[in-house]
Amino acid sequence: MRQTVGHAVRLRAASRFGVPLSVWRAMLVIADFDDASRAGVPPIPHSFQTAETLRNAGAPDWMQLVGLVHRLGCVLAYVGGVDADGTSTAAQWSLTGETRVLIGGTTRAGLDGAIISYDQGEYLFNVLRESRGVRLPPVALRVLRYQALAAWHTRGTYADLENDEDRAARPYARQLAECARYDEPWRSVDAAGAAALRAYYGALVRRFLPKQLLW
Repeated sequence: MRQTVGHAVRLRAASRFGVPLSVWRAMLVIADFDDASRAGVPPIPHSFQTAETLRNAGAPDWMQLVGLVHRLGCVLAYVGGVDADGTSTAAQWSLTGETRVLIGGTTRAGLDGAIISYDQGEYLFNVLRESRGVRLPPVALRVLRYQALAAWHTRGTYADLENDEDRAARPYARQLAECARYDEPWRSVDAAGAAALRAYYGALVRRFLPKQLLW
């Protein structure tokens, strides 16, 4: 289904954030989420693969964490998803897939002034904005918010809407999209490797995020 302006605006206005979950608990919540736009891609291995690809590419620490958490907005399907709204595990058309600008804002006023179709990235952005103790830089929140707006960050559409913050975020959003491609299966790691990954990314989580976020 295609979202309408009224639908996108209503979902933003209806959002409530009151379920406390840590990042690790949130990852477990979506462990079995079957993303219709990424059929057969398990969320947890995909999250670590994206983060590790960014790490190996020399991305900043905050960007590596963005790679780890970029699909956590799918938690919405478990804490408040509604079939009719397309925000449930069964009906995902307001959670997954590419987003698009429904109504553009004033030229050079920024993407924040446009109305963009709702998705899990928008939900995750608001979770981070509403939770106390988030220490990610503003560019990270912008990357997460507009991660699925491929027409902007990959194809160069909507450049007339950009402000300085959008232009600064666009290369990072494009890099996230490139590193999040699931071109090959995640190589399994032994117990020691898994512990090393958890220790490394655990340190990033503690550095940039509170113990719990409100979902």
